Amino acid sequence: MIALFYLGGIKLNSKLKKCLSFLIASLLAINFPLSVVGIDTCSEIFTYIEVGDTYNIDKLVANYQELLSGTTEITLPETYNNKPCTTLGMGLFKNNNYFTKIIFPKTISNATGQLFDGCTSIKEVIFECGESFIFMPFSFRDCTSLEKIYVYAETLSMVPSVYAFTNVPSTAIIYVKNETVKNQLTNWPGTIVVDPSLGSEIDYTELDTAITDAEAIDTTKYTEDSVKTLTDAITAGKAVKENADAVQEDVDAAAKSITDAISGLVEASSSVTEYLWTGTFTRKVGVETTSIADGMTVKNNSGNYMTFSGVDLSEMTTPTVEILYTGDSDTVFISTSSWAEIGKGTSTADTVFAIPDSYKSTTSFIVTTNNQSSPYGTITSVRFYDAAASQKTAVATYEVGSENASDVIATLYDDGSFVVSGTGAMADYSSSASKSAPWNQDGNISKITSIEVQNGVTAIGNYAFRNCTTVTSITLAESVTSILNAAFYGCNNENLVVYIKGTVTNAASLCFSKVLGTIYVYDSETFTNVSARAKEANIVLLGMSGLNATIEKAEALDSSIYTADSWAVLEAALVAAKAVAQNANATQNEIDEAINNINNAVDSLAWVSHGPLVGGPWDMTQSKDGSVTAALYQDGTLVISGSGATMNCTSSSYKNTNFCPWYAYASTITGIVVTEGVTGIGNYLFYGYSNIKTLELASSVTSIGNFTFRACELIETITFSNGLTSIGNSAFLGCTSLKELSFLAAITKIDSNAFWNCTSLASVEFDDASNLTSLSDNIFYKCSALKSVKLPSRLTSIGATAFFDCTALETIDIPKGLTSLGWGAFSGCSLTGDITIPAGVTEIPLNTFRDNKSENLNFYVLGEVTSVGSGAFGNCAGKIYVYNETTYQIINALNNGTAEVIYNGKSTSKLEMAIAAGEAVNTFIYTDDSVKILTDAIIAGKSVKENADATQNDIDEATKAITDAIAALVKKSAGSIVYAWTGNWTKQTGLVDAGAATGMTVENTGGGWQMLISNVDISTMVEPVMVVSGNYDKIQIWYGKGVSGDKLITNIARPGDMVDLKNYKSQTVFTLSVDQLVGSITSIRIYDKTEKQTLDYTALNKAIAEAEAIDTENYTSYSVAVLNSAVGSAKAILNDKNATQEAVDIAVSKINDAISALKDKSHELNYIVKVEKSGAEAILDTFIADDSTAGAVKVKITFDCAEDVNFNKYANIEVKAVVNETESYQKIIGTGEESEAEKGETGVVVELSLNDAIAVGNDVKLSAFTWCFSNAVDYVYGITKVEYINENGAVVRTIQNVTVSLDKLKKAIDNAEEVDTSLYTDESLAELTKAIQLAKAVINNEDVTQDDVDAAVKAIEDAISALKLKPIITTATVTGTIKVSDTDDTTEMKVTAVSVDGAETTVTATSMGTYTIENLEAGSYTLTVSGGKYAPRSYEITVTEGENTQDVELNPYGDINGDGKITTADVGMANSHAKGVITLTDYGFACADVKTDGSISTADVGMINSHAKSVSTLW
Repeated sequence: MIALFYLGGIKLNSKLKKCLSFLIASLLAINFPLSVVGIDTCSEIFTYIEVGDTYNIDKLVANYQELLSGTTEITLPETYNNKPCTTLGMGLFKNNNYFTKIIFPKTISNATGQLFDGCTSIKEVIFECGESFIFMPFSFRDCTSLEKIYVYAETLSMVPSVYAFTNVPSTAIIYVKNETVKNQLTNWPGTIVVDPSLGSEIDYTELDTAITDAEAIDTTKYTEDSVKTLTDAITAGKAVKENADAVQEDVDAAAKSITDAISGLVEASSSVTEYLWTGTFTRKVGVETTSIADGMTVKNNSGNYMTFSGVDLSEMTTPTVEILYTGDSDTVFISTSSWAEIGKGTSTADTVFAIPDSYKSTTSFIVTTNNQSSPYGTITSVRFYDAAASQKTAVATYEVGSENASDVIATLYDDGSFVVSGTGAMADYSSSASKSAPWNQDGNISKITSIEVQNGVTAIGNYAFRNCTTVTSITLAESVTSILNAAFYGCNNENLVVYIKGTVTNAASLCFSKVLGTIYVYDSETFTNVSARAKEANIVLLGMSGLNATIEKAEALDSSIYTADSWAVLEAALVAAKAVAQNANATQNEIDEAINNINNAVDSLAWVSHGPLVGGPWDMTQSKDGSVTAALYQDGTLVISGSGATMNCTSSSYKNTNFCPWYAYASTITGIVVTEGVTGIGNYLFYGYSNIKTLELASSVTSIGNFTFRACELIETITFSNGLTSIGNSAFLGCTSLKELSFLAAITKIDSNAFWNCTSLASVEFDDASNLTSLSDNIFYKCSALKSVKLPSRLTSIGATAFFDCTALETIDIPKGLTSLGWGAFSGCSLTGDITIPAGVTEIPLNTFRDNKSENLNFYVLGEVTSVGSGAFGNCAGKIYVYNETTYQIINALNNGTAEVIYNGKSTSKLEMAIAAGEAVNTFIYTDDSVKILTDAIIAGKSVKENADATQNDIDEATKAITDAIAALVKKSAGSIVYAWTGNWTKQTGLVDAGAATGMTVENTGGGWQMLISNVDISTMVEPVMVVSGNYDKIQIWYGKGVSGDKLITNIARPGDMVDLKNYKSQTVFTLSVDQLVGSITSIRIYDKTEKQTLDYTALNKAIAEAEAIDTENYTSYSVAVLNSAVGSAKAILNDKNATQEAVDIAVSKINDAISALKDKSHELNYIVKVEKSGAEAILDTFIADDSTAGAVKVKITFDCAEDVNFNKYANIEVKAVVNETESYQKIIGTGEESEAEKGETGVVVELSLNDAIAVGNDVKLSAFTWCFSNAVDYVYGITKVEYINENGAVVRTIQNVTVSLDKLKKAIDNAEEVDTSLYTDESLAELTKAIQLAKAVINNEDVTQDDVDAAVKAIEDAISALKLKPIITTATVTGTIKVSDTDDTTEMKVTAVSVDGAETTVTATSMGTYTIENLEAGSYTLTVSGGKYAPRSYEITVTEGENTQDVELNPYGDINGDGKITTADVGMANSHAKGVITLTDYGFACADVKTDGSISTADVGMINSHAKSVSTLW
């Protein structure tokens, strides 16, 4: 016969599993011949040594593997020969490579030396020890496969040394039972997990119940999202059940997730509209407690009635109001806001009124009671609803009576209400699903929202409403006296309200366990019984019973252990409370206030000192002379007092009781106070004391030792005195609750690792007067919350990884005197904004700023850096500005992530990339217009790049122009490809200007006599043609390379002719040459004639419009004539149906060239006149002779053949003088002789002899014109001077214009005015401004000389060169509003902004006014507001350029909570801070420090109390 057992809801630990497996196997072996390991097999594999009443498990026997039959997992025996096994032999499993898992019984409490030394196979070890355990040296050395260790002990008898776990993998996990053991395992190399359930059975009851309840729910009634949340929670819960490694915490969490998901189910729709108010209203007093109004407004009218507004009844079929009411003889009634009565109650019970249809449009109603003489009646709820939509329908009925109470029934309604009625006790149920309450079994438990147990029912049965998580209201009538085991267990809705109206004499175990919300009771016995069971709910004792209980509890306190001031506050509260207790007409509000006053006074009681002595005093000196002692007091404070320094501990003895006599009290020490006279705190004294929350250091303390407060995880604040000069290595390492640090001026040394891994540390500030010059290595290593740091101004070095992985650190102001940065100093931070690396820093080591990835980060490297380590700016973003060429070359050569290195504050790298990208474009596939835009942009970009005076804005605009042009390129359509070349080619010289070729290659051949065109593909063109433009007589066109052996296509083509190539489609190479010696080719186009060559006139129309809009009055006649000629030719092309695109483009070019060549009349290089090729007569001079000019016999003419002249020796000039119609000629020939003109020089002089001397009254006209060969091009001679000379050689008339060029000066002024003045000092800018003003004066001077112009240009250039960069400073304004909490006071206030360098800026304002501080430099400031009766308040602000706002809120001294009044609440807060119960905020402290002595003492508390009681005033 086989017995099968089901252990429902219980998860066994590994040992119990093995025992159960062995037991079942043994039972089966009774009837079946099974092969199993004998019960003593584990015992047989060891040898034993008997020691008294115990055995030592000594060694493994030689054939242990044979005995185990391959089993590698064993449990050591707990007993041998009926005696316990308590000790293990040294090195029991040393160098063993067989076992993988071993379980040690609870009798073993010592992992002996070398226990698993070298055991490379062991993976898991379990120590089922009891109270304590010891790891000896080398116990797990070289266990390279170790994965898990479980230690069930409550504590370790000694801290394992580092040698216990030598070479254990860092991936190994050790599971311990509590934080005490965790803190002792400081040398464990892997992860430590705290699991309080170790060694305990895991209870799956709640999880099983939760899964059962969840799966019984009809999910079709709820929304998809809420059902999905529930389904996911069920799946996760089942996974936890299947997880062999799950702990109780996992199971509980899974159960809660399911119950929470059930609570969170949302019904798919709702059609009932309700308006609900709940609270307390009594006539005479009015609304006493906070009301909750849903969808309407509730107003208290002078304490006599309530007005409900915003009620919409219009859509209700049967509008109804329900008023819940308790009282003696009152009735309630409801009326409209105009007092038209709707209904009146007929009893003191709850009342429901049907509202007539005639009032459906009414939106405002009045509710009150009829008793006007006393406020006994109380209204607690008013609800407007549609009765037609809200009729309750029973959905389930249950017989729930016990054996003797068959008439007790329960009914569940469709609105979620659950009503229990009848006489007698409810039946008992079980946590087992099959024996649970019927509403649990059928799934209706999730529908219950309220429970009402009516009068007559006497007891709530076991597990009756267990895990009713959806319930928000429970009411138990006066008849209920017993609430049995787990009756309401797990009803954890935070909004739950429970009313127990009777006296409960029996509140069984777990009846209110895990119940949240508030439980209201009406008598002391119920309060006591329920309080013992409801640990997580708020229990409120209503009425006089509650008040009397509170008085009784307070009077039981021992007044002798509290300060007189704090006890006086309690006595006053007791006197007032007793008066209320004796008042038969006292209201509930008065009762509640009396209870609150007593409780506040009790909370604010301050110990006399720290309470009674509980430990010590102990001698704290190394010499044991008693000069420094320590004593522990009732409130958990350890006080160190005396004169001199304390003893030191060592790393191996700091928790040995011989050195730290208070170690036995380690868990009770919550605060440390070091009094005046003590100068030093020794090494390791409080290492790992995890319950210490407060630390007070006297001003006499000058040093804190190594590891002194390491791992004191609860210390939040530390106030360092001005006497502190040094902090030791790792002194506060791992103080994970520490939030802020402020170091005063005396600090000179902080050793390495001092604040390593202080993960809550957010702010660090050094006094600017501090003499600290060095931050040690790792000082703030991995302080991940650190956001604000103010470094001392004298700092010269920052150590390695000083701020490593300070991931919240965004800004840092590095002091100007810094000369050394350690490797990794700011690696892994979140730096952004401007970071300045001072000029004294010459080395930036490995990974200094690595992984700072903000795009807004700007580094400014001011000095010459000679060494930069790998990854110094690795994986960074933003920009690195450098001002030294060596520094630029070094940093730019490194991998700096995406950070851009910018030399001298300007970056051309993006422009260079844009130019390269533009030049890489295959322009042949794009339209000419779009390519031209790109080409122009590239040319302009290169010009900007080479311009040393270009600003960053110029660079950015040039970059954008190129990238925009690339993006705007337009591809040519298929079949419309045009091969094109523009340039300058002559037969005599070949390619003078190579020009640009699109889609083909153009080169010289035959010594410059021929032009070769290659890479032409016309095979797909229907009618390919070639058009050649230029200035030539005829042209020869061949296919193939040159004339030898190739075929001549034509030799008579004229400029612009269309040469047919359709018979040469297979050809890819053509050769061209001009027929005559002179002449040139300027463009070639090959295209398909059948493809309509749509001419683009856009540019031409634009050029014509631009030209015609110019006011030509300001320009020279010659330059205007050139422009007019170009415009006329262009208009002719517009009307030419046979015009080609080449002609259009040339016309555009000529107009643009003419516009560019326009010369200003006043300031150009002037000529009297210019003589053009056209042959038109140019008038040099006309006049009627008078006495001054009579007698002239010749004219001396100076002309220019080079300046502004396209000279050609084939052109001649003729000068003609006409005197009274008698002509005289002088011809200057450009050919045949080596003349000055032929050389193309300036200042060439010719003389024209007149046929007759000039006489008075003669009409004189002097003119000139040119003539030239047909192949000459636009030759112009400039006549610069004309002189008339008489027979004596005297000059009688001169015509000459001053030649002055202002172009360079204008450009110099433009460059100067584009200088970014924000970058340079005012002094250097003043010189530039002066130079600009003088230059403009030169331009406006009609008598200016070229020397004046040149001097002005040089002055500007010198001033630009002399500009000096100023420090990166921006100015800003801070404005704000001052508000006070008490009245509209107008006390004069002082507002002071103090910068990091100590500079103060102060303004005045009023306490209800605004203030403005102007002209602040950007940076960090301390803003302090003080004056009058108000406690001063400081704000740490960061001021940026422009407007900044910082509003200020002030409280008077004594008003700690800021409510505008000084009451017992403020007294209580001051008292609680004084005795160390709470810690006030910085400003709360300032308000409480009414003596302004920097501390809060009983004197401060007394002064605040006196003000609150109107005994005396603070201000």
